[in-house]
Amino acid sequence: MKNSKSIFSNIVWAILILLMLSTVFSFVLGPGKEVARLSISELAAKVNSGEVAKIVVNGEDLSVTLKDGSEAAARKENGLGLTETLNNLGVDQKVLQAVAVEVREESCRSLLLA
Repeated sequence: MKNSKSIFSNIVWAILILLMLSTVFSFVLGPGKEVARLSISELAAKVNSGEVAKIVVNGEDLSVTLKDGSEAAARKENGLGLTETLNNLGVDQKVLQAVAVEVREESCRSLLLA
């Protein structure tokens, strides 16, 4: 009987320790940074005005870094390349060449989750 109380006590302590650790981690890590969502036309306007430093293309998702250091996210049209889409929206080719564009391959994990 004493042995079962000891096991139960150990389980309760383990759960309490895990709860405390998860609470500490949630306070330390804090909430994720909010990323502004842009439409593709808003992105085109920001590129044309010279506000965009870098665009990372991951499938249809775009991660945008602005020159002021802030970040934003957008989605491009399915089946079209980024430069083609931005050209169709009137982005000046010379301005677009000043933006660093990085294309990343979609991982198998993101394809499975889609």
